[in-house]
Amino acid sequence: GISAEKFQEVIDMKLAKAGPDEALTHVRLPFFGGSEPIDLPSCYLLVEALQLQFGYDVKRKKTKASESDVQGMEQRLRDVLAEHGDALLSMTASIEKTKNALYQQLFDRACVLNSRMDIDEKEPAQQCVAQNQNASSQNTAANASIRLVSIDIKKKLVHQVLQDHGSGPTSIFLKSIFDGIEENDRMSRKGGYIGIEFVSRTHVTMAFSGRTTQRNMREKFGTVLGCNVDVLVTALLWSENHAAFAVSIPENTTDGKPLPPCENAFAHITVWVAKGSKSVGSNELPALVRAGQAHR
Repeated sequence: GISAEKFQEVIDMKLAKAGPDEALTHVRLPFFGGSEPIDLPSCYLLVEALQLQFGYDVKRKKTKASESDVQGMEQRLRDVLAEHGDALLSMTASIEKTKNALYQQLFDRACVLNSRMDIDEKEPAQQCVAQNQNASSQNTAANASIRLVSIDIKKKLVHQVLQDHGSGPTSIFLKSIFDGIEENDRMSRKGGYIGIEFVSRTHVTMAFSGRTTQRNMREKFGTVLGCNVDVLVTALLWSENHAAFAVSIPENTTDGKPLPPCENAFAHITVWVAKGSKSVGSNELPALVRAGQAHR
């Protein structure tokens, strides 16, 4: 057997070896319901049961329990639980409360792991303003877990910026991904460039659940949920795997509310991701540019 304390110590050691990770933390479920403990008759039955389980008598001498000893102890435990069942149940949390706590914590951890796989974030492109975009959090229900807080920008507007600045460095990027395709054949009927590699839900990530807490995101950005923001595009960065607009975020929304700064070191809109790559890799574009492995 192993004590609860020892078991938790072993789990802590395994989690520590895996490295600090918000998704690798204990799931904590409520046991007591919050009511005041009640006085129960003195009973050493549980102590006796543990001694029987671990093979020790009260004098810490090794013993070996017989089958009749085990059966007798089981019956005595059942009798005590039946006698005090109502009192014990009144002290414990309801099944519904425990279920909700489990579901919420599993959901939070799934969001963290999922967002690490396919969330994009970070730096600069040609100067122009994409106006009146909604500052929003994906998943806005009061008790829902927030995956990220973002300034959502219509894909058509993002592609319009590419079109309007299709000369110079931007033209080099477009030619590299549309190799052999004429300029007139690059656009869809609805507007915007063709190709599944172009990100469909373009946005600026302001805060990300994998790097901050739910409480912090709600407190910092709750007052600007649904507000409009003028975003200034300052440069286009691209590599063979990613392309992103570096952007400048204002200090206030268009209606004058203070806008918390972007928590991402590279404020950007991921525009294009090559097949087999993850959008989160766009965060590395500034470093790749400095290393001469990407363009700006």
